[in-house]
Amino acid sequence: MNAKIVEVKNNSVADLAEIRAGDVLKKIDDTSLRDIIDFQIYSDEPEFKLNILRDGQDVCYEIKKMPGESLGLKFSSSIFNKVKCCKNKCVFCFIDQLPIGVRKSLLIKDDDYRLSFLYGNFITLTNLEESDLERIIEQRLSPLYISLHSTNPMIRSKLMRTKGDDKALKYLKRLLDAEIRVHIQIVLCPGINDGDVLMSTLSELSRNYNGIESVGIVPVGLTMHREGLYPLRSFASCEAANLIEEVKRLQEKFLKEKGSSWVFLADEFYLLAKVPLPNMEHYQDFPQIENGVGLARLFLNEFEEALNKHADDFRPIIGTVLTGEMAEPILKNVVAKLEQFGVFLKVKKVPNRFFGGKVSVTGLITGSDILELINNESIDGPIILPDIVLNEDKVFLDDLTVEELKERLKVSVSVVPSDGKGFIKDLIKLGNRGDDSCR
Repeated sequence: MNAKIVEVKNNSVADLAEIRAGDVLKKIDDTSLRDIIDFQIYSDEPEFKLNILRDGQDVCYEIKKMPGESLGLKFSSSIFNKVKCCKNKCVFCFIDQLPIGVRKSLLIKDDDYRLSFLYGNFITLTNLEESDLERIIEQRLSPLYISLHSTNPMIRSKLMRTKGDDKALKYLKRLLDAEIRVHIQIVLCPGINDGDVLMSTLSELSRNYNGIESVGIVPVGLTMHREGLYPLRSFASCEAANLIEEVKRLQEKFLKEKGSSWVFLADEFYLLAKVPLPNMEHYQDFPQIENGVGLARLFLNEFEEALNKHADDFRPIIGTVLTGEMAEPILKNVVAKLEQFGVFLKVKKVPNRFFGGKVSVTGLITGSDILELINNESIDGPIILPDIVLNEDKVFLDDLTVEELKERLKVSVSVVPSDGKGFIKDLIKLGNRGDDSCR
C-alpha cells in the first residue's frame, strides 16, 4: 500500500519540506493509506508525520501546516493498493469485445467503488464486500454511480452472470438508507431488459429505492469482435423511437411527482431515431453527462452562446473536422452557421473499422481509423480533432499518438475541446495564428 509521488508543486508544504518526485509515501502517522481518499483525510490535519521511502531508505518528515492546506503532492495513481476488478461475466461487457492493439489500460475490468466516487465510473455492487460498504458509509463517499440494468433477479442473472450471491439490491438499499447519493445506469439490451422488463425496473426503483437521484439508460455497445460471445443485437431506429415515447410518458409523471424527469435517455437513442433532442431544461443539472446523456444538447447550447458572444472575433479558416458517424448530422448543422464568418469547415465522418460492429460514437475513433480515412479520401487541411478521442497524454485508444498521426499524415492536426464554448474559442485561435494551412 505505497504511493509513488510524481510531482511536487513549487513552494507547497511538501516542497518546502524537501519531499521529492520519485519518493514513495508509505504512511501518515503510522497509518497505511489505501488511496488518495485516505491521503486527503489523514493529511487534512495541521500536524502529522509522513513516512517516505527514498532510494531504499525510510525517511520521516514532521509536517506542520494550516488546516485544510494542500501538501502539493501528485501521485502516479489515485489507488495505492490494487484496483478492485469485476468478477462478473456480463453478456454485454465492452472489454470482452476489444480487438488486439487497444491501450492496455482499457483491458482492466475495474469495479471499484473508489473510482466511482472519484471519477464517476459505474460499479455493479456485486463485487462489493461488507467492509467496503461500511467504509463508503463511514467516509461518506458520495455520490456513487451504479450499473444496475434490472431489478428482476432472473434478468440480472442472465445479463451479468454474477458469481455467488448477488447482493447488489440489498447493498443499494443500505447505501440509500445511509443517505449516500446514487445515480443508476441501465445498459439496455434489446429483447432482454427493455420493454416491460424496463418499465418494471423503473417502477420498482422509483417506489422502493427512495433517494436515487437519476437513472440513465444507454444502448448496448457492440463491436465486431464478438466471436463466441452471447448473441446480442443493436437497437433499430423504430425501437429507439418507441423507447423515447415510452420513457417520455414516465418523465412527465416523475416531473410531477419528484420535480425531476429522473430517468434520462442517452443521446444515441435520439440520434438513432432521428428525433429532436430534448431542450436544456429537460436535463436539469446534467447528472449523467459523462454517460452520454445530454452531451449533444449541452454542446449545441454552448456553441450558440459562444457564437453570439464572439461573432466579431473570427478570422478566415478552411479545414476539416473529424467526427463519428453518430454525431455527423449535428456537426454539419453547426459548421454551416460558421460560414457567414469566413470559417469553412468540411465535416468528415470517420467509420470505426477498429472496433467495427455498430460502434459509431466520436469518443471511440482511433488513430488507425483516421489514417485509413485520409489515405482513401482528399482532405482540406488542417485537420480539426475533438479532444474526446484522446487521453491526457494525447494518445488514441489504439495507442497511436497525435504526434505520430501528424508525422504519418504530413498535415497539420489541431486538437480542440469537445464542448461548444471551447470549440468556438479554439477556432478563433486557429484563425488568429495567421498560419497559411488554416486558410
